[in-house]
Amino acid sequence: MYPPFLCLYLGAISSTNYIINDIIYISKDRLHKEKKRRPLAAGTVPVSVAVLCALVLAVLSLVLAQELGTDMDDGAVYVSGTVADG
Repeated sequence: MYPPFLCLYLGAISSTNYIINDIIYISKDRLHKEKKRRPLAAGTVPVSVAVLCALVLAVLSLVLAQELGTDMDDGAVYVSGTVADG
């Protein structure tokens, strides 16, 4: 039960971080040779949609964290052990 929730949690929280980062640095990204092709910098995704996505993902992260509760420590140990066993 832990790996699916942990994967969803980590994916949601990291995606939230990436979206917020792209929103904050949108003006700098528009001037960058490669980053100007990113959806927000290129204007193919409106900032309002990105904000909405970040909010939804942040709420999902909080719900998943609540679901994992104190068992998250056990799940993290499981995942790190699985990665270490490789």
